Amino acid sequence: MTHHTRRVAILWTIVCLYLTPVYAKSPEHLPDSKPFTFVAMGDMPYDEPGQLEQFEGLLTAINQLEPSPTFVVHVGDTKSGTSRCSNKTYNNILKRFQTVKTPFIYTPGDNEWTDCHRIPCGWFHPVERLRKIRQMYFIDHSGLEKTLPVAHQCLSDGTSCSDTLEPTVKSPVENARWDTNGVMFATIHIVGSRNNNHRNRQMRLEFERRNIANLNWLAETFRLAQKSDSQAVVIFFHANPALEWAVSDRAGYNDFIDALHAHAADFQKPVLLVHGDSHQHRIDHPLTDKGLDRVMPNVTRLIVYGDTTIRGVQVQVIPDADKNERMFLFHPVDPTAP
Repeated sequence: MTHHTRRVAILWTIVCLYLTPVYAKSPEHLPDSKPFTFVAMGDMPYDEPGQLEQFEGLLTAINQLEPSPTFVVHVGDTKSGTSRCSNKTYNNILKRFQTVKTPFIYTPGDNEWTDCHRIPCGWFHPVERLRKIRQMYFIDHSGLEKTLPVAHQCLSDGTSCSDTLEPTVKSPVENARWDTNGVMFATIHIVGSRNNNHRNRQMRLEFERRNIANLNWLAETFRLAQKSDSQAVVIFFHANPALEWAVSDRAGYNDFIDALHAHAADFQKPVLLVHGDSHQHRIDHPLTDKGLDRVMPNVTRLIVYGDTTIRGVQVQVIPDADKNERMFLFHPVDPTAP
């Protein structure tokens, strides 16, 4: 461990102790609620020289972690916003994902489809690229999840996931949910670039249908968490939904933010939000009680590294945390040397 790495580890410990709230153990606590870890990453690899090799080094480092993480989540943006949205690009990243030994979960970012109308990206139609992402990553290669018992929204209403490729579907295949040791996890397809709520009627229609699906998936996740007495809820998505901004400045995200406020307040137990898009790592409490000038202490946010900083975040989860412990501890994961 280098001097720099030691300093980073010490800083992370201080940040975690300061930000992570304390919660008492429930008497009805599930018997299998033992500690475990997962790794989160996003906004990588972009197209700067050497980044793909660094990303491969990060995946190698994750495979070498002891104990192995229970799963790995990529929160989207597997390419830059100016590189081609080609099938070859998608396939190259998919091949890297497949090298991870543990279950791998992916939720799309805006660079993979929303921004593909840009000339440097190949002037693709975003809706067509979304269809391709769903086909490649979720229909043809659902094996990324391996043995993790993942439920997909397309199965929740009896729909065949093969019928959910179109952008106007009510139950998108990419929204996923699973339970690990008494903690409820879910991915929700929310992307940057205003969540695709702009440009033309077809884009807005796609946003409107996906937005409804996302709100339903979020509500169902918290309902199941309440029903099963989950110790915490963890939500993964790509976009920075501008939680601190004025309502007028965050079109495309307000419905999600309002729903998140309500569900988190009702749940009362720890809620961890994990997203990217900002390219600036952060751990904080982003939500405030409505009508009150105070933060919601049960909601913690982790913004992953990304862009020029190729680094993952290992999250240690302690579901059985008592009043002297923390439920979430955060540690950086650096790429192995080439």
